[in-house]
Amino acid sequence: VVNSEWYKQRLQLKQQKDIALWKKHIQYLQEFMSNDVNQPVTLELNLKEKLYKAKTELARAEKPEYLEDLVGTIGADPLFKD
Repeated sequence: VVNSEWYKQRLQLKQQKDIALWKKHIQYLQEFMSNDVNQPVTLELNLKEKLYKAKTELARAEKPEYLEDLVGTIGADPLFKD
C-alpha cells in the first residue's frame, strides 16, 4: 500500500493542502499585525513568534522531504474538497 501510486498521490495532496494552510495562517497574521489597533494584542499574544513559527512550518512543508514525514498517515482524500 505504501508504495502504491494512489497513496503517493494522497501524500502529495496532503502536502499541497498543508502548504496552502500555512500560507493562509501567515497571511492572516501579517494582516492582523499590520493594523495599528491590534498592536497591544500582537504583543500580548506574542504574534511575532507565532508568525515566525508559521513561516518555519511552511518552509518545512514545502521541502520534498516533507513527503517522507507523511508516510504512515492517511494523507488527504482527493474526493474531499475543502
